Amino acid sequence: MGNLMLNDMQKFFEVAKISLWRLEIDNDECFLYGNDCFDELAGCDSNLSPSEKFEFFNEHVSQLDKELFKLYLQSLISDTSEIIYRYDHPIMGQIYIRCCGTRDFDRKDKIVIGGYHQNVTDLITLEDNNKISDDNVKLKKHQIELENFYKHLLDSESCGLMAYTYPERKMIHLNKKAREIYNISEDEVDCTNKLFEIAKDTYMPDPETIIKLYRLKNYDGSVDYTEVLNYGKENEKEVIARTTSFLSDNKRVLITTLIDTSEYNSIQTNNAIFEAIASDYMSIFKVDLLNNLVSLVYKKDKFLNKVREKTLQVNTYYERIKIFNDNYIDKELCPDFLEIMSPEYLVMYLSKHNTFTYEFKCKTDEDKIRDYEIKFIRLTNEQGYKLIMCSRLLSETV
Repeated sequence: MGNLMLNDMQKFFEVAKISLWRLEIDNDECFLYGNDCFDELAGCDSNLSPSEKFEFFNEHVSQLDKELFKLYLQSLISDTSEIIYRYDHPIMGQIYIRCCGTRDFDRKDKIVIGGYHQNVTDLITLEDNNKISDDNVKLKKHQIELENFYKHLLDSESCGLMAYTYPERKMIHLNKKAREIYNISEDEVDCTNKLFEIAKDTYMPDPETIIKLYRLKNYDGSVDYTEVLNYGKENEKEVIARTTSFLSDNKRVLITTLIDTSEYNSIQTNNAIFEAIASDYMSIFKVDLLNNLVSLVYKKDKFLNKVREKTLQVNTYYERIKIFNDNYIDKELCPDFLEIMSPEYLVMYLSKHNTFTYEFKCKTDEDKIRDYEIKFIRLTNEQGYKLIMCSRLLSETV
């Protein structure tokens, strides 16, 4: 991790409200450990035993997402995975939690999984605008092991991470995934200036983002946003990011985590399949229902270009569907559009079928009524619920 020391990471976790957890499964018994921030996010008593803590957390996962949560736990046993789900907090009510975890395959005696939780309610629900616990004997025994484990977690391939000081712009750490996202080779050691040159040509769909990021140069806090690299070009890349700012040893440190949604577009690697689909459909997206992510694969409809401009200001699949519903769907003719397009409904249907087709009417900015067909195709060769979402125009009337 270079110069990014453990106390810096802990400070980052505290400011960003990121809680760390560790799940041990031994003979079908589950033991859940977490730092102070975890107890706060879960709304549980810090004096609960590890087994009681697991039962408490599991009971408070929203009934709406119970099945998704079970699928997520199963996927963690074999791979690194991420999910966003609803949680019924005993004090705050229903919140949204982003959870990422990875298994420690070095442990042969039992299943050990570690990860982080983050409250992303403000990010998900637009309408409603640490140290490790020393008194836990078992966690204290594994403290050194945990420190190394979370360093590995931060440097995992599932998420890009960049840390630098301001105003010196001295790079502290740039992990492999972040280098891939920004197309910076391992040979480039002093790459700070290049990153800021890239930033000048980056498109920010929400104009408020730049103002919010500028404030982080002087104040502690976090900003969630979407940025588009190489906007309008063939190698366009849509990235979900969070930048957190805090003081460490009287120096301001900014840490950015990055998720490249374009990496879900592997469909284009099979040109024959892609060209066949593209000849019949006006837009193609890839959707990851468990992670609530959507990424553009292909589009050739001017109306859909306008729609995308409007929806880029939010990060998740369902929020983009909601914006489309609010602005373009004819509510009288399609009152159930939002429910049918929800991750919950699609998971329920696609757990029994491999495809789903739906026709709907929408209004364009020119007051035209368009009949569209949308088709979801589940990618059965990939883990979780990853889909191809295709749409085509059936008819248009004034």
